[in-house]
Amino acid sequence: MGKVIYPITWLAGREGEVADVLHDIAVEMMEHRADLIRYAAGISEGECHVYRRQARLMEEYATVLDVIYYQLEPERWGSETSAELLDLAQLYNIALPIGWFQTG
Repeated sequence: MGKVIYPITWLAGREGEVADVLHDIAVEMMEHRADLIRYAAGISEGECHVYRRQARLMEEYATVLDVIYYQLEPERWGSETSAELLDLAQLYNIALPIGWFQTG
């Protein structure tokens, strides 16, 4: 697998494996999503929809990155640890490789 430089996150400028960089960015996006949801809970209903929409977009894009990650690193897939990805992929209508993400 190739190496790339982290373009963002606290690791910006460091080198990492392509799959790891994608996954780390996805994890950070989900952390930002949680921050947006917490912030939206503390403001008026009229203003919070913008933050909730942004949180949903972060979640969707993070899911896309993780789907790519698991295609690059299928041995890291664990139905127990990654089951939420199935639900998110279905929610956002994200295509999954046939047979790779089936549980059971």
